[in-house]
Amino acid sequence: MVARVAAHAKLNLSLRITGRTENGYHALHTLFQLVALSDSVTVRVGVHGRALDCDAPAAGPAEHNLGWRAAVAFCEATGWDTGFEIAIEKHIPIGGGMGGGSADAAAVLRAL
Repeated sequence: MVARVAAHAKLNLSLRITGRTENGYHALHTLFQLVALSDSVTVRVGVHGRALDCDAPAAGPAEHNLGWRAAVAFCEATGWDTGFEIAIEKHIPIGGGMGGGSADAAAVLRAL
């Protein structure tokens, strides 16, 4: 099975940290706007092994990629042991503050 999902960027118009939760995350109040810019995430399941292909060299190794980490966490949480391949075509600037990594992770989870 192959699923292709758009991972949309967003712009924070307002972001305020209002506290910290018990698990160490920050409590936020935010106002954001989705924009037309998006990465393209393709997930193929039912293959042998696991692989990540990201066309942006600056993205670094798989273990640092949020899409990859989301897929591995999904497999661990559900006991799912089917192989998968993830391909990410980056259009959202890495480190640009537009939520690209988080959007890619959400797209991978939707595809799985």
